[in-house]
Amino acid sequence: MKSVSPSRTWWLLGLAVLLASCTLLPDAPRSLPELMVERLNWMDEVVMAKSIQKLPITDPVREAELLRTMTQRGVEAGLKAENVRRFFTGQMLAAKVVQEEWLRQHPHGLTSYVRVPSLTQTVRPALDEIG
Repeated sequence: MKSVSPSRTWWLLGLAVLLASCTLLPDAPRSLPELMVERLNWMDEVVMAKSIQKLPITDPVREAELLRTMTQRGVEAGLKAENVRRFFTGQMLAAKVVQEEWLRQHPHGLTSYVRVPSLTQTVRPALDEIG
């Protein structure tokens, strides 16, 4: 897992607990909150890559594809489709909040050279692996 500042960790953990309480899945793995935080920890890289490429935060095509794929996997694992959709919709909303906060804190983009990983070759495959 990537390292993050303690204040950010607490903020993300609080968000993960809030999301988990809103979208409880009956037989969810015990590591669900950890996976949620791990996924949200990638959002700085996502928003930096999007910022450099002049892409919007919202990607309706990618979001719809993700919801279809995750719903299918969830149903195959015995979960209700609606619960899976609600959970991942919540994850996407949380991801957007983190990205919007990054943009608020960096209104002029990156102020110094920072190596940003490729959105399509590095970041999204890592997110897909998390689920």
